[in-house]
Amino acid sequence: LLILKFFCVFLLTYKKKMVYNDTTVVANGGKIHKNPVKITEFMKKGGILMSFVGTYRHSLDSKNRFFIPAKFRDMLGDTFYITRKLTTNSLVIYSEEEWDKKAEIIDNIADSVGEDIKELFYSEAIDPTPDAQGRVTLTPALVEYAKIDKNIVIAGYGSYIQIWPEEVWEERQKEKQAEDRMKHIQEINLRFNL
Repeated sequence: LLILKFFCVFLLTYKKKMVYNDTTVVANGGKIHKNPVKITEFMKKGGILMSFVGTYRHSLDSKNRFFIPAKFRDMLGDTFYITRKLTTNSLVIYSEEEWDKKAEIIDNIADSVGEDIKELFYSEAIDPTPDAQGRVTLTPALVEYAKIDKNIVIAGYGSYIQIWPEEVWEERQKEKQAEDRMKHIQEINLRFNL
């Protein structure tokens, strides 16, 4: 126990979160605080909690290859999956752990209800192996589904990564900014009765 406590203090002084015994141990000024958050609520790798964050821009080459950002590749590990996003015309990259979680949920849907979901999720999914340069190849079906021309945006979404055609990403960002502006204007209008 003393060795474990020393190990936790050592790791936590670097302001990282560590998972131990189904709870999250959080650093705060060198002190250990236990927060009763289940491991299953977080993606983990080697005991350190992680999230996919950030936005990266890349281009597909003539063979539909692209680079997964090194930061994301390290977090994904050796086995990961790329498939169609069920709610949008984009692609999603899941780590093996996240894939297993999604697959378990989808597999438990009765075929009479979830056959289309299973088809979308599994039928065009790939488990790619990056080449020596770290590039991954998308199948023509995945490129077509997401309507990717050449330029893509690779965006972190916490427990997974999404791939968007750059022009669709830009349009979504403009729409969100316009929606946020309208909400702000409406709030001001209500507040000041303009």
